[in-house]
Formats: sequence, structure tokens, C-alpha cells
Amino acid sequence: MAVDPPDGDARAHVAGLDESVLRLVRADWLQGCLRVQVEAPELRPDRRTMFRIVGVEPRIWYVTGINGVTTDTASAATLVWTPIVSGTIEFTPGSY
Repeated sequence: MAVDPPDGDARAHVAGLDESVLRLVRADWLQGCLRVQVEAPELRPDRRTMFRIVGVEPRIWYVTGINGVTTDTASAATLVWTPIVSGTIEFTPGSY
């Protein structure tokens, strides 16, 4: 699902999500923050899955929403690890 980042670059989107474990409901930019809503067909808060945010310059993100979400910056993406639960994760760009 493509989203429009704050700079208007429509290439930014969520990629690599294993939808058998965690389904992407919605991903959009709101007031400069990327909001990613996910739904777990089977709640497994003791397990984690990973997806990528691609198409935006990798950076530091402040993350709110689902407890236990962590991020790491790779050369062409931000890697996101999240517990397998339903909810909305909000990514606010931080400083470099």
C-alpha cells in the first residue's frame, strides 16, 4: 500500500509484511507522521514479526501506539519489529 510522505514522495510505503501473521489495514501520513494500522488474525503478543518502511530517507523515528515496537535503520529502509497484536503504530520523524 503506497502512502504519501510529508515531502510528497509517493514511493514511501510499508513493505515485507507477512499478512498471514499481521494484516495491513491502513497506512497514511497525518500531520507529518506515518500511521500504520495492523490487525492480527490471531493475537500472539509474545511473538514478533517484522516489516519495512521504504521510499523515505532512513532516519530515527519516535514510535508510539503498540507497546514493544522497535525500529532499526538499514541502507534503504527502516526495519520495524512489532508484537503480533492489532493496533495503530505512529512513526514521527526524529532528528538525525
